[in-house]
Amino acid sequence: MLTWVRMRFGKSFVRNVSAFSVTHAANVLLPLALIPYLARVLGPESLGIVILAQSLGFYISRVVEFGFDITATREVARHRNDPQSMARIVGAVLGAKLVLLTVVVFAVSAMTSAFPFLQENKAVFWSGLLWGLGNALSMSWFFQGIERLNAVVIADLICKTAATVGTILLVGSPDEGWRYLALQGAAAMAYSFIGLRLACNLTKPKLPSAPLVFDTLARSLDMLIFRISEGLYTIGTPFLLSLAVPAQVVGFFAGADRIARAAARLIGPLGGAMYPHLSHLVHNARHEAASVARITFYFFLSVGFTTSLGLLIFAPQVTALLLGPGYERSQVILRILSLLPVLSACSHALGYQWMIPLGMDRLFVAITLISGLVYVLLAITLAWGFGLAEIGMAITVVLTEFFVVVAMITVLRLRHADPFSL
Repeated sequence: MLTWVRMRFGKSFVRNVSAFSVTHAANVLLPLALIPYLARVLGPESLGIVILAQSLGFYISRVVEFGFDITATREVARHRNDPQSMARIVGAVLGAKLVLLTVVVFAVSAMTSAFPFLQENKAVFWSGLLWGLGNALSMSWFFQGIERLNAVVIADLICKTAATVGTILLVGSPDEGWRYLALQGAAAMAYSFIGLRLACNLTKPKLPSAPLVFDTLARSLDMLIFRISEGLYTIGTPFLLSLAVPAQVVGFFAGADRIARAAARLIGPLGGAMYPHLSHLVHNARHEAASVARITFYFFLSVGFTTSLGLLIFAPQVTALLLGPGYERSQVILRILSLLPVLSACSHALGYQWMIPLGMDRLFVAITLISGLVYVLLAITLAWGFGLAEIGMAITVVLTEFFVVVAMITVLRLRHADPFSL
């Protein structure tokens, strides 16, 4: 099997999958392993506040990242054999991120002063900002684009492992949740710095002009809209739920949501490696790219379906094992969210792995933006209007993901770009 994969996709692809597997362990499995500890030590209310701060950090990271994890990765994959273009791309992206970082820090400072809730939990939310900025400054997009992620995976694993051990040693009560985010943020910052040094050793960034920086931002604006819209019905859900329910209820939802999201990311190693591979193939061998896209879809679908079925059947046992006593309300939520792995697998294969490599950015963003609006309408109706709270929000998330899959299939068929018919 491994020999077939090497012959079909090349040795660099196999190395990239292996590297993404290590990165996946650092970014998904280690945080998942911390869930049982944090759920028991912090309790539902403090856990809910920590998740809210992390949601804010997520949106901050999306603004500073500005969709470069998609657009810059694609550009690097297309021009990786052209040193001058590589220097220009890296310099422009770093310059753009520096501008965005400055704006975000000032904006968050003003926001913290304006909202009493943020003032009361200042340490937690500033730690969430550190975590968000650390993730936004990551150089993974560069190494992913050149299909050499193995150059930085060990550093990522060491940093994340240190943060995990530090959490167990230093977080021991509900009022110490900020330390968890601070440790995770410090690990992300350290990894970003190491990645920057290694990237500069491979490609010396060219100092960008102001017009080039703004042109780079303009080219990635569609992907920023996509990331923010997607965030509404992914990691941003606890924040919206907090507008209607107490922090404790947010904790019940967030516990189940974290488990379901981690399960949905099982396809991460293959997906991360496949994206630059398909981006390169689409412009050199269209029919071969379609063939690879079909194989990817069927594999993602099988993994997602198996994972969803497992969560549906064993939701009570998984909740008891990972969250512990006091989170019984999370069991029903996890059963509803058990559909996320199979739906996310389909949308990832059709959108991220096919529409974006094809250059269908505007349509992809339009689908995500409309889905975000659908999500908000459903949330207002189910979670707030009918008073279903966390159950209504879980149903809203699943229905939104289903809408995304149906919309992608419809658009691809209307545009005659369906990989199954090429």
